[in-house]
Amino acid sequence: MKARPAMLTDLQPEEYAYPHGGQTRKGRAFYPDGIIRRVWAGIPDTFFSIPAHGRLSGRYVRGFLTCEGDAHNLVFHIAAAAQDDPAQGSVP
Repeated sequence: MKARPAMLTDLQPEEYAYPHGGQTRKGRAFYPDGIIRRVWAGIPDTFFSIPAHGRLSGRYVRGFLTCEGDAHNLVFHIAAAAQDDPAQGSVP
């Protein structure tokens, strides 16, 4: 995997998801292929992850965000169901 520079990712504050709790917080995160892309996140469901969705190959994919590394960069993990679902399109 490529070396990731410090703090290239960001996410709007949690207040942007209130009062409805939808995935309206905009941010940037590393995708599995190592490229930084736009993500939309909701309210954290656990201490370790935030539900999110993003666009890959022209389609929306579901997943979650985690904070990784010493620089605490956000990484978008695509949900396993989205990878196997033909309706979601091919996901690398």
